[in-house]
Amino acid sequence: MTMIKFEAKLLIIIYFFFLFPLLLWGNRVSGLYDPPVRSVRFGRGNPFSFIPIGWSENGASAFMVQDNVSSTVILMIFDGIEDRVLFESEPFDMPEGGIGVLWKENRESFSQKLGDYSIIPDRNPSYGPGDFSWGNDEYSIYEETTMLAGNRGIASLNLIIKSEKKGVKSLYSYTHNDTKGSVLLDSYVVGYYLSPQERRILAISLDDRGGEGEDHKLSLRFNGAHLTIGFARVRTERTGLIEAVLSGQYYTTRALLEEGADPDIAVEGEPLLLMAARQNNWDIVFLLLQGGAEPAVVDGKGRMLLHYAALSGNRENVIRLVAMGMNKSYRDLEGRTAADLAEIYNNDFLIPLLKE
Repeated sequence: MTMIKFEAKLLIIIYFFFLFPLLLWGNRVSGLYDPPVRSVRFGRGNPFSFIPIGWSENGASAFMVQDNVSSTVILMIFDGIEDRVLFESEPFDMPEGGIGVLWKENRESFSQKLGDYSIIPDRNPSYGPGDFSWGNDEYSIYEETTMLAGNRGIASLNLIIKSEKKGVKSLYSYTHNDTKGSVLLDSYVVGYYLSPQERRILAISLDDRGGEGEDHKLSLRFNGAHLTIGFARVRTERTGLIEAVLSGQYYTTRALLEEGADPDIAVEGEPLLLMAARQNNWDIVFLLLQGGAEPAVVDGKGRMLLHYAALSGNRENVIRLVAMGMNKSYRDLEGRTAADLAEIYNNDFLIPLLKE
């Protein structure tokens, strides 16, 4: 009797610790091999369809991208933590029967690749083209851009995710490089795909690139983000804006100004606007000006914004301030105009812009 009980216990142990996990694994693999359940086409002028497949527990997202112009489709596995492509298949011609037929024809190879990256199939994918909720928080994803002269393309771009409760963070940034032929002509966020495994999202953007005499090339860009960590808190109190400006936190500064923070704050008598200028944080200077900061302020040295623009050696800064009507003849406590400072600091190319 004792031996029977022992054998029964042994069988139970073997089942739960060895056979049962194998059965679960087998079921997971079986589910993984099924074709995707949905396809979505996001946004204006977007020739691509996004076909979600699933996520791993380590932040990898699997999906297919269908080019509706060429009728081809690729399988991709993307690392949403390090923002890099783990796998991208060769383009497949889309058969008349659609994804189901394509999957059936390539089931073994697709399943092998998805299994290599431990992708868990998502049978009820959560995605969309706009703002979204997760838990008890609201999120939005958007791009901030500045344009090249003549609006011939994007000079700089930042992809931002904003949490109503936690603040903002940057997911991706781009700066135009004149040494490269192609120009980023336009870009916008088309959608998102949420992970059911953890609080992680895949942001999907459409980029339009081209160069002089070249055809436009449209492509999707993917950027991952965790929804609970890495955010800069947005505070509306006075010290929040001071800290954001002095630490160079552009997006936190922007969010605080949007929520009503006073851009004319002074720190021990020094205007915050000029403190940002002294630190050469000109993006924040112009952000404060756009937020309503008084431009004609003076610091303890008797200097105005135009003095610090002359010191910065940045032609664009000077042009923008002169266009705003800044006083070129104003002298600091040492009797120097902005043009004088440009000459002293060997920024002679700015002098013609600073002379009356």
